[in-house]
Amino acid sequence: MNIPFPTPELLEAAALWLINRRSREAYLHEVRGGLHALYSALELLSRSAQLRGGDTAMAERAASIARRAMSNYEPVVLNIVESLTHQSDGGTLTEVDLGTLTQEVIRFLRADIANKRLELRMTVEQDVRVRACRETARSWILGLLLTSVDGSPADQPLAITLRRENAQALLVIASNLQDTGQTAPQRADALIRAMAARWADSQGGRVEFGPAGVAGDEIRVYYPLIASVGPEG
Repeated sequence: MNIPFPTPELLEAAALWLINRRSREAYLHEVRGGLHALYSALELLSRSAQLRGGDTAMAERAASIARRAMSNYEPVVLNIVESLTHQSDGGTLTEVDLGTLTQEVIRFLRADIANKRLELRMTVEQDVRVRACRETARSWILGLLLTSVDGSPADQPLAITLRRENAQALLVIASNLQDTGQTAPQRADALIRAMAARWADSQGGRVEFGPAGVAGDEIRVYYPLIASVGPEG
C-alpha cells in the first residue's frame, strides 16, 4: 500500500491537534472556573431551602448569582467549542485587536505559566489592529506560546512584547531553553512552529526564530497592520 506524503493541510491539522491536546488542562481549568459560581448559587439555594419558612433574600441572591454565572459561562463554552473545532482555512477575516487577543491567550495559559514559576514580563501596545480569522490567529499564537513555556526551565523570565514596527504588528516571545544541550525545539514543537510560520506567510506576514541570548529562544511574529491590508485581504 502506498502511503501518501503528508500534505501541508495534513501537517497543519496535526499541529492544531497537538496544540489542543497540550491545552487540555487549560481548557479544563476554564470549564471548572465557570462552574464554580454555579455551585455557589446552588449552595445558597440549598441553605435557603433548609431554613424554616425559607429565606427570600437569600434565594433571590442565589438566583441572581446563578443567572449571572450562566450568562458568563455560555460564551466561555462556545469559545472553547469554536477553538477546538474551527477550520483554520475557513474562517472569515475580521478586524482583530492583536493586543487583546494576546492577553486573552496569556490568561488562558496562566496556570501553565504559574506552575513553572515563570516570571512573566509583558509589554503590549494598545490598539494594534490586524485583519485575521480570530480563532486561527488565537490557535497559532497559543501554539507558539506553548512551545516557549514548555521549552523554558522553571524560575526563568518569559518576555512577551507587542508593538508596531513600520506597517506591521510585531509580537516577540523571548524565553530561555532547558539546560539539556537542546539547540532546537523538539519534533512536536517544531511542527507547530513551522505551521504557524506558514499561516503568517499566507497572510502577508512572517515568523522568525532566533536566539535571544545565551541559551535563549526568541520568536518574532510579523503581521500586517490593518491600515496596510487591502479591502480584500
